[in-house]
Amino acid sequence: MNSCRVKLKNKCEVAENAMTFEFEKPRDFRFIAGQFIILTLIDPLENDQKGNSRPMSIASAPHEDYLLVLTRLSDSAFKQNLMNLALGSEVEIKGPLGSLCLNKDISRPQVMLAGGVGVAPLRSMIFYSVHEQTGHKIYLFYCNRRPESAPFLKIFQKLESAKFHFIPTMTRMNTSKKQWHGECGRINPEMIQRHLPKLTDSDFYIVGPPQFVKDLSSSLEEAGVNKKDIRTEVY
Repeated sequence: MNSCRVKLKNKCEVAENAMTFEFEKPRDFRFIAGQFIILTLIDPLENDQKGNSRPMSIASAPHEDYLLVLTRLSDSAFKQNLMNLALGSEVEIKGPLGSLCLNKDISRPQVMLAGGVGVAPLRSMIFYSVHEQTGHKIYLFYCNRRPESAPFLKIFQKLESAKFHFIPTMTRMNTSKKQWHGECGRINPEMIQRHLPKLTDSDFYIVGPPQFVKDLSSSLEEAGVNKKDIRTEVY
């Protein structure tokens, strides 16, 4: 596993309590869309019991000339140190790691189910597929509380095409000041079947909080999806 130091190039608030951090990408750094890195803060001002390292999915695609990570902000020492990191500061990265990646069989629909910032590795996979024109047919079901809290929402909306179907859904529109004409409620097999010809013969990628991943995995299996066709990653 390779280890190196990289500098922070940019940081941006992309939704309520969610930020992206853009780091320089070493010339010899190669990764597969969907993989992650271990990011370590160097001499942070504060520390907590979990230490100063975290696994973080690479949200940028391999062709992009930077490494992008996405996180939901919190009061943890790591998140606070990361949020306050000055541009030009160095961090250490190790990787790439992980095996979450697109199936090479382009005849099978790729159905991505994301909860909140769990969309990070899926952004990488989608941008890779679009840029490389891989031919995959991708469906992204993206669950957030409300539009204000959904990172990359407008980017995915603009990216829609015959090969990329975007289905965002909101669970707490009663707390939003925006209008919404899309799906509402949690992702479930019934919602998926409204947009997908059939559940079988597809590859499923579920990324999000533990309960989100557990519930969706179980409900898909109960609906007839083979367990081997479901890949998961917990955030």
